[in-house]
Amino acid sequence: MAGSCIPIPCLPIWALQFWAHVALPLARFRTFADDEAKAWLDADLKAQGNISLRLAPSVNSAVSSQTTAKGIWDYLETTYGKPGVPAVYQDFRAALALSIPADSNPVPNLDKFEAYFQRLETNKFVVANHVKGMMLMAKLPSNMDPMIQLYIAGLKPATGKTAIEAITLAGIRQQV
Repeated sequence: MAGSCIPIPCLPIWALQFWAHVALPLARFRTFADDEAKAWLDADLKAQGNISLRLAPSVNSAVSSQTTAKGIWDYLETTYGKPGVPAVYQDFRAALALSIPADSNPVPNLDKFEAYFQRLETNKFVVANHVKGMMLMAKLPSNMDPMIQLYIAGLKPATGKTAIEAITLAGIRQQV
């Protein structure tokens, strides 16, 4: 039994996947006159390893030509960092599905509502302020109807704008 190998069917696959983590650049074994350069290289190699351990094997092989952690990160961001239609739709749907309960403080839900639209704007999906305001007014519970009526009655539109365009999230938030 001594000297015999235990057959492991996945070993060739594992060997290929883990070799990238074992084969470090030769720069790690250089001597440095500058401690800052050595510290930077050590931190960079740790970051590269940390990133590559979390990547799928196909993506890991695509970033293998990158020599620094920043290079890997930039490649990943340009290749995969673009939000698609599903991400925008998910945020928009979450904003539409949000409910504001009548029996609790509405501020946390108002914050969530605004956060959804901030993410949408970050992804280049801009909804007009008065539309956001109308959506929020529709979500408020019926016990807040008197406050909504006071807010609408007190609207003073800017020159050249309609009263509907004067509706804002900030104005509604003040009333609530």
